[in-house]
Amino acid sequence: MSKIIIKGPEDTQNLPHLLEGYLYGLGELCHRLFGPEGEANVYEAIGKIFVRYMREKRKIDFTESDPWERYSHIVRVFTEHGFYSHVEMEKRGDNEYWMIESGQYAGEVWEDMNAWERGTPPCPLWATILYSLSEIGYTIILDQVCYRPECDGYESTFHFEKLEDSGEDAIEKARRAIGNILIPVCAGCEKVRDSGGDWNNAEKDYLENNKNSLTHSICPDCRQRLYPDMDKK
Repeated sequence: MSKIIIKGPEDTQNLPHLLEGYLYGLGELCHRLFGPEGEANVYEAIGKIFVRYMREKRKIDFTESDPWERYSHIVRVFTEHGFYSHVEMEKRGDNEYWMIESGQYAGEVWEDMNAWERGTPPCPLWATILYSLSEIGYTIILDQVCYRPECDGYESTFHFEKLEDSGEDAIEKARRAIGNILIPVCAGCEKVRDSGGDWNNAEKDYLENNKNSLTHSICPDCRQRLYPDMDKK
């Protein structure tokens, strides 16, 4: 297969810098507050917004059912909008691909924070790629990434992987999402249950500041004290 070469606009604007910087900060915040899953969820949401924006405002729709064709289309669109200055792409095997990106705006930040290893690179391009590929049941796996100083770009090899169907229906997804948002507080002693399932005393200010996120439950000690027959039954 011949190499695909895409050149971006000569006069790039500040939008890519501002956008990627903002999204990176948002991803870092979600990672610290909610861990890797929270960070992944926010980038999935960003991907949905970008795909919808492209479809409704720019009349660009990523409809390819083949992951390589869809990936190439997304990269072409973002390069044309100035997120890269020059991109070369090549298919090297049945599921082996190569790419070099010059003038990648957030590249140095990604490298410093080991974003590649974390699996959720802070970039609207990657958020769009990951979400758009998930629509057709695929994800992208980066095999190797290295910086090429002679072209101020990143060389990568990658492959596509079929996503497994989790079997989780919409109701279960909603329950899980609500469970991640609400904070269980014991109705008897006002202890708060943390993400590990332990019940701890909470400051009054904490309860007051998070009152809109609280849901009443009951801790094991209060259940045994107030409803001793429940455990027997």
